[in-house]
Amino acid sequence: MDFSLYKKSNMITEETIDKCVAQINNYNDDIVDPFIEEQSEMISYTKSEIAPNLLDDELRTFLFCLSVIYNSVKSQSNEEIEFDIEAFHEYDEKNWSTRDKSTSFSSSKDVLFEDYPQEDLLAFVEDLINDDEENNITEVGREIIFLNAKSYIDTLCEV
Repeated sequence: MDFSLYKKSNMITEETIDKCVAQINNYNDDIVDPFIEEQSEMISYTKSEIAPNLLDDELRTFLFCLSVIYNSVKSQSNEEIEFDIEAFHEYDEKNWSTRDKSTSFSSSKDVLFEDYPQEDLLAFVEDLINDDEENNITEVGREIIFLNAKSYIDTLCEV
């Protein structure tokens, strides 16, 4: 799939994200999330490399983020989306490098948001993991979820 036009003209909107969240929240045993069926390589990677570093609630939140990201991108592309694990690793290394150069997670998010073409998707992730009384996400979990979700967005949208 050629994303060169996609990158410039198809920012995933908050409206698209909200529709995908509602759709995912309606899945049940009879309706399988397309993310689960079509992104097995990312799920395997998550289970082996990311899950050991997250608490159970954090892992559920991360998988929900990935599903919303995938389904939002898919709803605007109308084509099968290939996941490139090598590209993911490159984006992930770049994103963690940005984090390591910053004095805080907050300041690294500012850098990562700057001129980001998929700002609404990234803002969705940030809002989901914000420090509030309703979620059980640690500071370390927030960083892992945010940076890996951004790497997933980067990979799917070739940012």
